[in-house]
Amino acid sequence: MAFFDYIWQNTSLPLMLYNRPRRPGVVVTPALVEQLSALPTVVATKDRSGLITQVRELMQRVGNKISVFVGYESMIVPARALGPHEVVAMAHQVAEPLIRDYWDKAHRR
Repeated sequence: MAFFDYIWQNTSLPLMLYNRPRRPGVVVTPALVEQLSALPTVVATKDRSGLITQVRELMQRVGNKISVFVGYESMIVPARALGPHEVVAMAHQVAEPLIRDYWDKAHRR
């Protein structure tokens, strides 16, 4: 919490939290995201845990306070039913229009 507190106090930029537990070995849990969503510059969170249950819990805890982004292309269809705001994934770097179209079509299902 002290790390995030330091960051938001030293920038006026909007902050997106990023849960990517496999690389740093740190899990930004939905409970922590809920706590951090009270900080004035936290506007979004991206979950790359790969766990649909985590996306569901994020939507329940903070979906009406901040934007929730999914981090894996393979989670677009199952996550879309839960209501996340968007996807930010690796494929965007090379095929953004394709991923956007996939997201929109999953939304219409």
